[in-house]
Amino acid sequence: HLFSSADGGSTEYEVLNWLHSTIRVLKPNLILETGGYQGIGTVALAHACKLNGFGKVISLEYLPSQCVAIENLLQENNLQKYVDVINMDSLRYLRNTSEIFDIGFFDSETTIRAYECDILLSKNALRNLAVFHDTSPYRIESYTSKEIQEKYRNDVIHLSKHPRCSGYYDSKLSRDRK
Repeated sequence: HLFSSADGGSTEYEVLNWLHSTIRVLKPNLILETGGYQGIGTVALAHACKLNGFGKVISLEYLPSQCVAIENLLQENNLQKYVDVINMDSLRYLRNTSEIFDIGFFDSETTIRAYECDILLSKNALRNLAVFHDTSPYRIESYTSKEIQEKYRNDVIHLSKHPRCSGYYDSKLSRDRK
């Protein structure tokens, strides 16, 4: 295994370290996270904001029990003032929000991540960077079906050609690659 994580659904620690460093370097005011899951990624983003001395994460999570887990983890790490955990369907939130995000970390269901970003791009509500988790073609080995993963990858590549985008970096590495 090339990467490690808390479990099969969590963002890899190596990716979280990269995200943390990216937030430290780019110094965003507002960060979007879709799919907070257990809050490990939320903590990485919020901790970078804390070290920067400013910044806020909007973490969208559909499951109420996961929102409670995220809020508890933030409290344990004294990071709650850097995050608003919102228990809502991400598509509904993104269609209705007037927020403008500096960075988006898209980590909800792979079937809607590209659409989440597209909503923000169409509203001119994403300024600097869109990060998509689980884009590796090798992620299909344990995570999702080949067809769903191929569609997701194609949707992300299509988004990279949007006039407001400057391209993309695509890592082929995955924790599932043999």
